[in-house]
Amino acid sequence: MSRKILLIYRVDKSDKSNIGVVNKLIGQIDGFTHNKVKIDYVIHDDRYIYLNSKVVFKLKSSGPNVYFKWRFFDYLPHELLEGYTQIIIRHGVATLSFLRFLKTIKKINPKAKILIDMPTYPYSKEWKGISGKLVMLVDGALSSQLKKHVDYILHSGKEIEIFGIPTFPFSNGISLENVKIRSPKKSIGRWTFLAIGKWQYWHGLDRLIQGLHQYVSTGKKDVRLKIVGTGPVEKDLKQLVKNFDLEKYVDFEGVLVGADLDASFDDADIGIGTLGLFRKGVRIDSSLKHREYVGRGLPFVLAGEETDFTDDLSFIHQVGAKEGPINIEAIVSFLKQADAKTMSIAARAYAEKHLTWRMKMKILIQSVLFKE
Repeated sequence: MSRKILLIYRVDKSDKSNIGVVNKLIGQIDGFTHNKVKIDYVIHDDRYIYLNSKVVFKLKSSGPNVYFKWRFFDYLPHELLEGYTQIIIRHGVATLSFLRFLKTIKKINPKAKILIDMPTYPYSKEWKGISGKLVMLVDGALSSQLKKHVDYILHSGKEIEIFGIPTFPFSNGISLENVKIRSPKKSIGRWTFLAIGKWQYWHGLDRLIQGLHQYVSTGKKDVRLKIVGTGPVEKDLKQLVKNFDLEKYVDFEGVLVGADLDASFDDADIGIGTLGLFRKGVRIDSSLKHREYVGRGLPFVLAGEETDFTDDLSFIHQVGAKEGPINIEAIVSFLKQADAKTMSIAARAYAEKHLTWRMKMKILIQSVLFKE
């Protein structure tokens, strides 16, 4: 049987804040290729839509806008859909454009298996304000029709079906080939917390800042928080730091890549995971940042259940999935009782054994895509 897959990401790769998702796409491509499956992919930047590196559509405006995002699937040439045995689409929300596209797939390539890669579910609480409610009204009206066209939903949660479509357990991975394991710095009497993300309210970083405020209020001054990345709530986080008079203890680094990002990992003692997924009703975590921390050999703070991790792992500090300030004293105590080099080696070894995209794609290929 021919094994040829089309992977579609409606993601702007020119936006630096999307680097985590773009790296996920690169990892999945590598995972398929390593397992001898031919893979093509669709992605866009601020000017073009690409099939691999070939331009298949040019944006008329100076960059992606709301209208473009709602009509994205209308812009994909129909000849793209020929010859693929499986088509995997990263899910955003259900739109008329998306439904038309699914119908077109079945018309042009009726034997193709269609899968939706759903990064998070439920996702309704991600959409705020009047415009967000309108988006969810449209999504709610159209999502029930997806089952007419979609064979599987790839999802990290415990739901056995979504929108009447069977799910397959599928968590995020990491490509370790170009991920440098950190070189832990020697302790100099100060603990550095590293938080990486595209900052949204459900990342719960405000919980950590509140905890840091309580910690510093007791007279302790040995913790510094470095925040890497940008996002919708970055302004709110900066205001919270200012309100608590924590500017001496919190650095906003912006988006870092390459040697600058490597240096941040070398300087860090612990990574900060997603701390507020419960705010949008998500029970099971599968954050890309967690895999980045572990792949780099950095212990991290976990709040609640994670797909690929258990609380008893030596490089994880559990803080619980609930509102309220994070206990900074407990994190410092965790770090004091552990050996940084030993934890770093253990974390990297765990990533190599359990978290690579090559391994995860092999399971997906054998269990769903090309199941005998």
